[in-house]
Amino acid sequence: LEQLLINYANERLQQFFNVYIFRLEEQECRSEGVECPKLEFADNSAVMSLLESKPTGVLSLVNEEVLVPNASDTNLLSKMQQSHRAHSAFKTMPRSQ
Repeated sequence: LEQLLINYANERLQQFFNVYIFRLEEQECRSEGVECPKLEFADNSAVMSLLESKPTGVLSLVNEEVLVPNASDTNLLSKMQQSHRAHSAFKTMPRSQ
């Protein structure tokens, strides 16, 4: 969980940086009539949506699961798979033994 939260914070900061530095600077250049090439960068909004959406985002599901008596990794995984099976950023991985 700790690593997930660290990664989440990093992704959130990256998303803020991308919008603030790239998109707002592009808009400012255009508003001033300065030609600016369209900057391309990886968009992590799908992953952020998967983590943050309520009530079925990954963080919400983790929070819910820790409050339930007899909670388990298996139950959490099952809820995630049910909620996010069709989400473009959700990938199931084979379970290692």
